[in-house]
Amino acid sequence: MKTELCYYDVWPKVFRADVPVEITVKQRTGLRVLPKFEDRPYRIQLLPLLERDWPHNDAPSAFRTIFVTPSADGCLRFTAVFHGEQQHFIRIFKSEDPEDRERLVQLAVYSVGEDLAGRYPYLGDMHIHTRYSDGKEDPAYVAANYRKGGYDFIAITDHRRYTPSLIARDAYRDAKIALNIVPGEEIHLPDNDVHIVNFGGKWSINGLHNGEGQHEEWGDDPAVRSIAPDECPPVIDRAEYYRQVEAIEAANEYPEGVPSFTAASCEWCFKQVQAAGGLAIFAHPYWINNTFHVSEKLVDYLFERNQFSAFEVLGGERYLDQNEFQVVHYNEARAKGIRFPVVGSSDSHGTTNNVNWNIGQTLVFSPANERAALVRSVTDFYSVAVGRISPEYHLAGELRFVRYARFLLDNYFPLHDEYCFEEGLMMNRYLNGEATAEELSALAGRTDRLLAKYFKF
Repeated sequence: MKTELCYYDVWPKVFRADVPVEITVKQRTGLRVLPKFEDRPYRIQLLPLLERDWPHNDAPSAFRTIFVTPSADGCLRFTAVFHGEQQHFIRIFKSEDPEDRERLVQLAVYSVGEDLAGRYPYLGDMHIHTRYSDGKEDPAYVAANYRKGGYDFIAITDHRRYTPSLIARDAYRDAKIALNIVPGEEIHLPDNDVHIVNFGGKWSINGLHNGEGQHEEWGDDPAVRSIAPDECPPVIDRAEYYRQVEAIEAANEYPEGVPSFTAASCEWCFKQVQAAGGLAIFAHPYWINNTFHVSEKLVDYLFERNQFSAFEVLGGERYLDQNEFQVVHYNEARAKGIRFPVVGSSDSHGTTNNVNWNIGQTLVFSPANERAALVRSVTDFYSVAVGRISPEYHLAGELRFVRYARFLLDNYFPLHDEYCFEEGLMMNRYLNGEATAEELSALAGRTDRLLAKYFKF
């Protein structure tokens, strides 16, 4: 966490652009390293990061300067208009003398456009495995550790299995938790090696056909393969699956080198996930499984058809080949005028002493931390992929949202994560019988209150 976040608090941090907003700056109490604000005017400069209206970077006389005297409670308060969608610096100087450039502190705030007003940042992982496939840990334990790591939402997406995501949700049914455990699965279809993640679908796609995994282990009862049993479609047999895919295959022409049945099966799968109300995520084509997992000709074809809901552009493995090539391929598609949403995921298989945990995330700007709202927000392009395979995190997505995401990851989420860590610890204690549902539920509203404080719309 940045030093200034430890020593000072500023709120709101995010607000509408081009309308007046009252800003409060408070020194955090109990800090001997800081002198208290004195009862005198403080010189404050307001500096837009993206668009400036002065001729030179070193022309402080052209900066917007105000003088603010502390209120009775010791806080600095002022009302200002922050222009455009961008980050702004609030520089507080030790002296009123305009020639004295020694700063007391520099803080940051962000003004957003009208479409982002009312959308809040939620950090999540859409691709996670547990012991029910090739992971190591129970779904509920995984969920608790993700909350400790600062996550607002997750999806358990075991290979060929949807029910483990329901098991994770059910473990906390008697307590209120802030972590949104979204149903999901990683889909594997006959004669199709492409991995597709179902994030948030109301029913299992693996469970639609009579195959190994979901159907073999839990049967065809809609209660174990859906969060909406009354809407869940009946199971089809293997022959019907082939008939439907072959009908798609016959209706399309495929470039040379593109496996036609695989491409048609992907199209069938994307449509099934979307019909279930989920995100159909095209996952990790550059995962190395002896060779790259998906041929570039097939990747190009799927990009050009653009039928999936989102592309998993970051995460999954620590090696640069996967992450870098996926980013470059995404950027080349954008250069061709092909536009699709992106997500980041860890594809983790364990959360304890595992270097591949917490290496990919999705930051979603959504009206609510709720399944349908998250799905809709990603579909509407309000998402950024976060990669953490190195100490310096990397972002992928559209420039406007990448700028905003970087501000939030530096200036908001470190404060948010402290509350998440405590709640994740309590979730683990609850699982072990060391805490009651009431004790766990008491922690659930704190990150919501943080949003209300720092985001003024």
